[in-house]
Amino acid sequence: MKKIEILAVCLSLWLSGCMVAPIGYSSSEINEAYTKTYMDSISPTPKIGKNYKIGETYTIDTGSTMIKIFNAYVFPEYRSKYNYQPPGVPTGSDPNYLVGASEITPAQRWRAIYSYEDNYIISCYNHNITYGILIKKNGELGNEKAWITIHNTEYSPANVIWKLPDPKLFEPIESEIIEDPENSFNAELIYTGKMGNIITVSYREYVDN
Repeated sequence: MKKIEILAVCLSLWLSGCMVAPIGYSSSEINEAYTKTYMDSISPTPKIGKNYKIGETYTIDTGSTMIKIFNAYVFPEYRSKYNYQPPGVPTGSDPNYLVGASEITPAQRWRAIYSYEDNYIISCYNHNITYGILIKKNGELGNEKAWITIHNTEYSPANVIWKLPDPKLFEPIESEIIEDPENSFNAELIYTGKMGNIITVSYREYVDN
């Protein structure tokens, strides 16, 4: 009976987290493993793409496409409201060694690639391939430590403070339309000529091409 009581006590201690860490791991390492947080990849929004804008005038040749629609998708995109020189980014094994970062300008397009809680992590193709920027969906910085590593999905902000003249550095913009290669569909009206006052066209559509 005493052996059963002892076993029960040990089991209850283990379940309550009072036992020592397994051999080879410290308690702090185990706690860190359980408290790590991860970013979610952004799912694109499906959209119908087109090669024209209502109200604009175009000139085309015989045999050219007049109107084209296709399956596409978009990601949330932003641009900066003003020029800003961000602080340097850590590199190598020394977190205090900072490498200068490129200036952020309104000419750049920043695309949301991850979400974290109710924020986005945005990245610019020609700006920095290692770090993204944590922002709120309205364009404000999500945290004063805005550099976020993007080489994996673990949420890992760099220990660098941003100081802005205006906390709303970014603003949403119309997203670039990206043709969907995995769900390909195109429909086109082809201008084939003119007979008197009558314009002639042909229609074609194709899939996975």
